[in-house]
Amino acid sequence: MSVFKDFLESITIAGEPLVPQREAYRMDGTFPDPDMRRRAGLGTCNCCDYFTFGADNGVILIEETRLGDRIKDLMEKYKYLDCTDQRNHVTRLILQENRLKAYGSLLVLCRLFSKKADAVAASISSDTKYSFWLVASVKEPADDVFAMDYFKDRLVRQLRDVLTKAVVDSVEVVPAEALAAKLASAGGMTDQGPGSS
Repeated sequence: MSVFKDFLESITIAGEPLVPQREAYRMDGTFPDPDMRRRAGLGTCNCCDYFTFGADNGVILIEETRLGDRIKDLMEKYKYLDCTDQRNHVTRLILQENRLKAYGSLLVLCRLFSKKADAVAASISSDTKYSFWLVASVKEPADDVFAMDYFKDRLVRQLRDVLTKAVVDSVEVVPAEALAAKLASAGGMTDQGPGSS
């Protein structure tokens, strides 16, 4: 059995099951559910919500985010800054949060892959391709604090610049309503288990 079998569950976005149903491995479970971070001996480090295997045993890291809400909260917190400084600071904070989640996830997986030489872990190598998907779980209002398209483009570009060369093959912002179809086309897990891996 896979070292990850205890963590397999149906994906939920904004507290609702993904339709059609897809399964992935929960990384940041809370008690009493299994917690992949603790199993890896890392306590409660930052990591993504889920991971799954895509085509050619590539690994897809999935982080659900209410990006618009997070931006609004941070913009309010730093409203004492002038507009440009405020926007730049909020962007830096969100980029940093997501980099930490990607790096934490990779550390958790590395620890687990090295602990257990099962068929799944053995399929991971230094050539494994990693993708980081930010899933925007709430539709953003048109009058958001600043244009979501601008922010998403910048987030994707900067995360690719920081992560791609070292460890991550691709970085994408995926609308929640497109996640199930995107997982299916990427060979991600379904309710029947791994797609093409």
